[in-house]
Amino acid sequence: MARDWNWRSATVPTQAQAPGQAGPQPLSDNPGLAKVQQVMARVLMLQEDVDEFVGKKTEKSYRYLEELLTKELLVLDSVETQGLENVRQALIELERLLFTGKAIISHADEVWPRLYIGDQHSAENKADLCRHRITHILNAAHSKRGGQPEIYEGMTITYMGIEAHDSCGFDMSVNFHSAAAFIHGALSRGGKVLVHCHVGVSRSATLVLAYLMLKQNLTLVEAICAVKENRGVGPNRGFLRQLIKLDGKLFGTHP
Repeated sequence: MARDWNWRSATVPTQAQAPGQAGPQPLSDNPGLAKVQQVMARVLMLQEDVDEFVGKKTEKSYRYLEELLTKELLVLDSVETQGLENVRQALIELERLLFTGKAIISHADEVWPRLYIGDQHSAENKADLCRHRITHILNAAHSKRGGQPEIYEGMTITYMGIEAHDSCGFDMSVNFHSAAAFIHGALSRGGKVLVHCHVGVSRSATLVLAYLMLKQNLTLVEAICAVKENRGVGPNRGFLRQLIKLDGKLFGTHP
């Protein structure tokens, strides 16, 4: 079980201090950096609990710790850098720590029953598509250079393409419902779906997370935990904000 602590008064843990040395690092006067410090303190304590956990990763207590870690990602998103480099670097480091799912060692991974997230290579390897009996492909990086339905001629594959850019300013949310409907319809008929983009980390993962929220009634935290067990994912910060907004609409968990 994770230890309790005061969310408002946490300070950044430091290495053991020698007699006469200063105590724990105080919170910064800058609101953005102070908030990052608070999140870092909570994450470090949670990470220690995870590292010391004895048992199987499938146990509820372990999944609870992992969910708490993921929740800090949502707190992190509200931090404004105000142009400060130290805040920006702290955010980058914390995001790297929080997106600690399974390492990507294959072109595609099954992240939900019969639902895969993959890269461009996985979508173009016809032998693998046949071997895994993929029936539907959702391309989140559709373009003249990034795959067209014509390459699946002669195969029993239904294709949907979304022209999305992996940039924080791109509005991916306009595709949430149509993508979720495409995935849900395929799975409901017993099909297998590959959702892919160029690398299989941001755009494709964002659409799969939205599907899990819209059609499987998972919160954003639950969806991230479910997916990252099988594939490391990292929606860009703009996509993450859009998912947080969807989470708020569906579950009222965010203002």
